[in-house]
Amino acid sequence: MGKTIWAEDLLEKYIFSVCDTATGTTIGVIAGHKSSQKDYAVALFPTPHEDDDEVSGEGKGKKRRQDLSAISEQWVSEHARQVMRMLPGGIRVIGLFVVAPDEELKESQSSLRQALFAIYKLFKRKQLVSSSEDEAVDWSLLQISKNTKKLTCKTFNVADPKSPAKPTDWKFQSFVNNWSSVSCRFEVHLRLPFQKSFRDCSHYSKFVLNGADNVLNAVQESLVLINGQLRDGGEQIESLQGKKKGGKKSSSDSSKSLEISAELLMDRAVQSPPQTTDTTIAGDTNIIGWIQARGYLCPRSTFSDVEKVIKEDIERSLRVRFDLLGEELRQSSSDEEVKELETEPPSIIATPQRVFVKLPGTPICVSDYIFQDEQPQDVGAHFLQLLNITVSEEEVDFDSEQMPDESLLQQIETASSQSSDSANVEDLLHKPQDSRPNMLKFAGFAFAGVGAALAAGISYLSLSQE
Repeated sequence: MGKTIWAEDLLEKYIFSVCDTATGTTIGVIAGHKSSQKDYAVALFPTPHEDDDEVSGEGKGKKRRQDLSAISEQWVSEHARQVMRMLPGGIRVIGLFVVAPDEELKESQSSLRQALFAIYKLFKRKQLVSSSEDEAVDWSLLQISKNTKKLTCKTFNVADPKSPAKPTDWKFQSFVNNWSSVSCRFEVHLRLPFQKSFRDCSHYSKFVLNGADNVLNAVQESLVLINGQLRDGGEQIESLQGKKKGGKKSSSDSSKSLEISAELLMDRAVQSPPQTTDTTIAGDTNIIGWIQARGYLCPRSTFSDVEKVIKEDIERSLRVRFDLLGEELRQSSSDEEVKELETEPPSIIATPQRVFVKLPGTPICVSDYIFQDEQPQDVGAHFLQLLNITVSEEEVDFDSEQMPDESLLQQIETASSQSSDSANVEDLLHKPQDSRPNMLKFAGFAFAGVGAALAAGISYLSLSQE
């Protein structure tokens, strides 16, 4: 018996619309959820045409017709990576879809397979997929005929380059509104002592990125409280609903969505390197931030799934933020004014702010990350460009995460410089702010010349292909 992938009903309407209106070929990524019982597809995100931003010569202001022979494997892979960075816990890239005429599909089987495997290879290199042996690596290739609107789906074990294609059923069903959500607030305080000066910003960025491993290890080793309690990992989340009189649950109870809160219990000392009395220490950098983590679970998920999903989102979000900080510093290294670090590196760095938007017609939120120089319209442009979602400024949730204002940054800097004990800094991180600063004015990154340019690499089309 072949595998079945359940796709949210909304996707059927989108597919027919693309078949009827799109010019040429459409290719993109499938985002969904994998469980031990079923696979679900919740969104299709078309890859932008590689020449969408070209404005030269006779092609100015016109879009070229896209066909499969002109699609770059590298371009599709990079788009998939950017999409993966914007997804919440429990939702990930699970394959590719393509809409094209029959003859193009027939001639492009090999290149489509190669593109699917190239995405997985890039994800492994960027640590966007788990290295554990039980990680599901059967990804889907959904092909839709523009001529007949017929859907053909195959799955491949993308961890095995020699994997044969397996036929897979693709069926539409309404399910995502019955999914449960889990959220968690996580505070980051990472102290990174350095023993010598850095030759330039690029060198310093590698130092910052290496420090992320301490926080990631702490997250992985932490315990998770679910609704304030340690839970049996094998128990299903529906047990949180309790029982009605008579000790039974109705069949409708099992399909109700739950809002679950999680809290990480971790050794804060694991976040930072061990304290040292070495007199050669030249200084330190404190990286701080507040992370709002979110994840989504299908019915009959267990408390072990809750822990996996929330840790997945925290780890993914941390990697994105540290990558963005590193990208900003590497971009700054080309600026002669800040290329040489003649002064001490910043003592305080705040991580980028995460903002949320709901996928249309679903309760699932996707996210973007912003620095201080970005305008609200920039955020909307990112969602349109990468996820094909049109949103207004009012539809973007800027409030779930708060950035420290300049006053708090100064207090934290003073506290960290006066004592090697991090307790004072932790107290300030726990201290609620009276009001959220204007998003265009927060001190998001305390480094001269940093935080400008192009959304720190989130703007996909502004990146060079890696």
